[in-house]
Amino acid sequence: MNVKEGDILAGSWGYSMTLWSFVRVVRTTPKQVVLQELEKNELGGEMWRMKVTAGGNFDNRGRTFRVKNNKPDYIWNPTYRCLYHPFDENKEYFENHMD
Repeated sequence: MNVKEGDILAGSWGYSMTLWSFVRVVRTTPKQVVLQELEKNELGGEMWRMKVTAGGNFDNRGRTFRVKNNKPDYIWNPTYRCLYHPFDENKEYFENHMD
């Protein structure tokens, strides 16, 4: 995926729930991308339909991921088992917390 430092990516994951992970590209090489997890802002809703978006700060848990940079349209994160795509600030992202 053609990403550069500072880009924000979004990925959906979860087995019985739908959760979103937002990350910022910290560093990139032709074969590897280093991602830092961002805080998530809850914009309202119910447990079964919570609207979320990427926060501006890095998550205080300090999760950093090194992933392969070998797909043209997504990045696979094996830790969360999710595909990251470019974050679209005009798109609505919803989570389902009903487990």
